[in-house]
Amino acid sequence: MNLKEKLLSWDEKDTTYLVAIYQDSIDQHLDNLLELAKDESPLIQNGSTWLIKHHVDKKNKLSDQQVALFLEAIPHFHSWPPQLHFLQILATWPPQASIAESVLPQLDQWIESKVKFVKAWTYYAYGWSAAAIPEIQAEIKTRFEWALEEESASIKVRVRKAINAFSL
Repeated sequence: MNLKEKLLSWDEKDTTYLVAIYQDSIDQHLDNLLELAKDESPLIQNGSTWLIKHHVDKKNKLSDQQVALFLEAIPHFHSWPPQLHFLQILATWPPQASIAESVLPQLDQWIESKVKFVKAWTYYAYGWSAAAIPEIQAEIKTRFEWALEEESASIKVRVRKAINAFSL
């Protein structure tokens, strides 16, 4: 069974199934996972981005080429799990202007998410982006001030973490 078929067999709940895929094949298939993240199937996207996040959570780094492949996948993320996985991975990277500029348009869409996790991590990504692009810091600070007044408590927590992490 190839990697795509394995992901299509996932029940979207059992992460031990994904861990087994990771342990069996991550060294051979990381680039393939990054390509599969662009797949239009939400199941393929959810599983592939979960595996990429798991890889990063284990203190592994993506090469510049792998980061570029992952960034190409962002416009294809129409369900919330791959969006969240990407945002959480982004938070592990040192802020870089080139990446920030490429993700800002997507952040402007994801900030409207009904899923609070995505919205909260999008705020954090705005802080990450402001650390990389000083010219947008005033705009992001204004956005954060509004969020601290208007957003839910769970989102405010992530906004405060962004303020502290990026000295905004």
